[in-house]
Amino acid sequence: MSSGIFDGKGNPATMPMTWLLDFDDTLVRGGITWALEEAFPVLIRDHRLPFDQARFVQLVLVAQERGSLEADPRPILRSLFTDMGWPAALGEQFLQDLITTYRPHVYDDAWTFLGRLNAAGHHAYIVSNNPRSPALAQKLGLADLVVRVLTQSICPGSLPKPDRSLWDHLQTLIESPVPQNRVAIVGDDPWSDGIFAENCGLPCYIVDRSQRFQSMHGAKAYRWVSSLSEIPVSGL
Repeated sequence: MSSGIFDGKGNPATMPMTWLLDFDDTLVRGGITWALEEAFPVLIRDHRLPFDQARFVQLVLVAQERGSLEADPRPILRSLFTDMGWPAALGEQFLQDLITTYRPHVYDDAWTFLGRLNAAGHHAYIVSNNPRSPALAQKLGLADLVVRVLTQSICPGSLPKPDRSLWDHLQTLIESPVPQNRVAIVGDDPWSDGIFAENCGLPCYIVDRSQRFQSMHGAKAYRWVSSLSEIPVSGL
């Protein structure tokens, strides 16, 4: 099945697209990816922790699914450490390291993707559950490439994704109604982003950079890509 978006007659639509883009781990390397790529390997090595790769991968998926529903990461992290047989005290140390050591950076393909959207005359919005996203987008230079950065903390009456209220709020800010077939969501999380898209009745691209969700690719009809560069922009 083609990943493009078409008009009612099957012809490529030419009207500008509206794109709802997640922030963490979609445009910017977020805390989860930092933890998996850097923090956990160091923790396991330095403390000589028992490690079962298959079990760890499964538990991380469970933790990420819980994270889409629970705001406080501490009980989720405690469960992960307990289930891995790791000392609970290391979980608090790990969380402190996340707060003090993690630094976001923009993915190279995000700059290119946003440039392509702007060149095509499309309208991009960052829609994020991270309340720091507006300030970080400004600091990192992303705010100039999107129309708005929206979080539930600055949108009255809105709830975090996967609740659809951020999309409903955004529609009140747009002067002209946006046809459903000219909107797409791009995220990295099949729970907060994918189910958000389902709740909005919108198509969704999930950027699975490290193939963490490979076991879900056949179960969910999202448009799975490994890079933003794989998402078609021109001629949609």
